[in-house]
Amino acid sequence: MFNKKNSLILLASIGLLSFTISCSNDDNAHASTTTPEIVPPGVPVLSEHIWLSTEAFDNNKNLFDLNNSPVSTYSGYTYYKPDGTFRVVDANNQTKLFGTWSLIENNTKKQLAIYKSNNTINPDENIYNIEADKIFDIVALNNSLFTYRINDDTNPGKYYDLVNRVDNHAEPKTPAEVLATVNWKTVKAINLNTGVELNLNDHPATVNSGNSYFINLNSNAYFPKNKDGNYVNGNFTISSFTDKNEIVKYGDWYVSLDGKLLTTYLKNPQGEFEGIRKAVIVELNENKFVFEENINGEIIRFEQVPL
Repeated sequence: MFNKKNSLILLASIGLLSFTISCSNDDNAHASTTTPEIVPPGVPVLSEHIWLSTEAFDNNKNLFDLNNSPVSTYSGYTYYKPDGTFRVVDANNQTKLFGTWSLIENNTKKQLAIYKSNNTINPDENIYNIEADKIFDIVALNNSLFTYRINDDTNPGKYYDLVNRVDNHAEPKTPAEVLATVNWKTVKAINLNTGVELNLNDHPATVNSGNSYFINLNSNAYFPKNKDGNYVNGNFTISSFTDKNEIVKYGDWYVSLDGKLLTTYLKNPQGEFEGIRKAVIVELNENKFVFEENINGEIIRFEQVPL
């Protein structure tokens, strides 16, 4: 029998359906909305998804080119990791921006500490400095849409709303993952001061010549540190060409997230720390590894290929 109780149940169901449809429509709200749609505090929406910048609007709601500054700095595929680190890669899977992130003020703002690699071979220099600390107003944030506001530092009062939507673009390997994917052998060493190719069995070529094994102990973590507070991806061994047990060099290693600097923490056979070395990476992919190191005032370029 259709009684008063059934009527109340029907009305409640209709109300629930209306609410569901409304929420669904909100997920696809126009990017330039001025009323923030914010997820509840503590919901890790950003780190649960891959985000692709799809369009941007200026403060007059005009479409703005993603390749133009300042929007171009932040546009691309963005990966927000649960540990509070992030990176942005371009369409060629090259890292263009990275650092740490957080949501603040009840999820109404995004804060970024943007890192910059020093890319210096001076062992006393930090691998990273904080280039900028930015806070962005969040315009919309839900499980399909993330829009935040970029202020134009060169034109006060002007801003751009950058629209990001959920995408399935798999995160490319970090430079550290690429390096550790392959075991390497040295095939060439060139003294860049003189332009002369060196004999791999003679000093200074022997410093890095041999078969290299880089073990990644931290997966795709961006800024892993060891107990001493050093950035470390894992450990490495360089052995002679003919005998894996004949160790040329041993220690820990780290590749900067932009793939431009290799830092090694050298150890003696007893595992005791002996010093820090830095090398500028010229080329790194799964088919070739080229780097330059200052050895006693001379810049030596080493070329390695898969073993």
